[in-house]
Amino acid sequence: MNKKKLIIASIVIVTIIGFVMLKNKSSTNNIYYDVENIPQTLDPQVVDDKTGQMVIKHTFEGLTTTDEKGELVLGVAENHTASEDNLTHTFKIKENAKWNNEELTPVKAQDFVFAFQRTVDPRTKSKNQNELWFIKNAKQISQNKMGVEQLGVKAIDDKTLEIKLEFFPNDFLEILSKSYSAPCNQEFFNETNGAYGISVKNILSNGEYNATSFDPESHISMARSEEKNTDSNVDFIKLLLRTDELERTSRFNDNTTSALIVDEEAKNKEANVEATVVKTDVYSLIINEGKEVLNNAEFKNALNYSINRDELAKTFKESTRPPENIFSKEMVVQSVLYNEKTGKTVQNEYNSGLAKENYQKVFSAVGKIPTFTMIMEKNDEQKEIVDNIIQMWQKEIGVFVNVEQLEKTEFDLRIKNMNYDMALIRESSDGNGAVMAIESMFIKLKGGVPEHIISQINQFKSISDTNQKIAILQQIERELLNSKIIIPIFTKSKVLETTKDMVNVVYLNSLGIIDFRFVSM
Repeated sequence: MNKKKLIIASIVIVTIIGFVMLKNKSSTNNIYYDVENIPQTLDPQVVDDKTGQMVIKHTFEGLTTTDEKGELVLGVAENHTASEDNLTHTFKIKENAKWNNEELTPVKAQDFVFAFQRTVDPRTKSKNQNELWFIKNAKQISQNKMGVEQLGVKAIDDKTLEIKLEFFPNDFLEILSKSYSAPCNQEFFNETNGAYGISVKNILSNGEYNATSFDPESHISMARSEEKNTDSNVDFIKLLLRTDELERTSRFNDNTTSALIVDEEAKNKEANVEATVVKTDVYSLIINEGKEVLNNAEFKNALNYSINRDELAKTFKESTRPPENIFSKEMVVQSVLYNEKTGKTVQNEYNSGLAKENYQKVFSAVGKIPTFTMIMEKNDEQKEIVDNIIQMWQKEIGVFVNVEQLEKTEFDLRIKNMNYDMALIRESSDGNGAVMAIESMFIKLKGGVPEHIISQINQFKSISDTNQKIAILQQIERELLNSKIIIPIFTKSKVLETTKDMVNVVYLNSLGIIDFRFVSM
């Protein structure tokens, strides 16, 4: 791709790997990949899940995009200039930028004006609207205080777009590559009569691929557009819904699918398979503070002091490590890795004496401690780790805890309704970045978050300086650790597996998705 490189950090992992041609398939080069969910819509301004973002990355191109090295480059824009105060940005759109319809309609500046207006328009109900609050008047529009026509985005002419900002975020150019910043053809949108994005006939894209089949209950298929820009020789990509991790693993191991993200200890050790660590999930204990005894600070301290994280790591060498932070180490704050700035914040606080001392205070105050139940998602390996933690509690302070393993949908519902004593939750970067990672965590902590921490989260969203954002995150993390609202216990790494003759697979950590656009087979 002959695109001007932008001087900006983009956090990715690039893996050069192989691909075994599938049996009984056509002679064209196809990629098959199992996903945990299929979105209900492929509307770029609305999509907020990983699978949807993956499809948008392959089927749409924004003002900026990422290249075969995962680096940020200009996309539909051929050049970009900024005012001296960095609050007015002008983009020139390529003359050859086309929509993927029969007429090859030119992509125009107005397509971006309409797209940004849709994202912040409260009627769109986009969960991404606050991501664009740095644009002039965007916040007021999303709060119904102004009309969308007052958004600071203007088409100077068909090929010139001007964006005026309230403030300049350091990841401004990266944001323009996200799904909610993709263009939207207003004429086509109006013709769909409110059905935009819910079927392939109601999608008009401008990217490397076109969505050719879409069923939220089973799959999404994409075929390469005639006006392709990359050197990839992949003609067809099919994402298939498979919720069971064991089934996804089995299908990759028998060459039914082309790639797999799996727990590190479950990786395929065959010589023709390449495996690269792409993310680390943090598993933490959350406690329902609405329950008697569980809201006692000494009781939470007793639980925490009883867990020997270093001992757990020795017992489960391949599958678990002690946590370093509450957040996944791949979490980014405006293209900066949070953990690289902060270092290790979670220590192994195992202390048998303090555990017993805190427990005795609770016992003296309330008497007999009831038996509690911990809920967790079904996973045999994680259950073994949890059983070891419970044995530590029994040994150190005599607390008995039962475990209830649940399917993901039931687990999520129990968390949402706070129908649990304790719960083992997983936090992942998953492409969320800092804002969504925090919001994901606090949805799980519903009802247990002090108002001043909520205020800090709102402050974090409203400022643009990266160092200030990281400082606020550090403060939030310290308070959560000190209050034991959340107790990090262990981490597990995920690896991306592919076969070695599939070249140029890119894992975009900032989105938590695989990019197949540059693959050669």
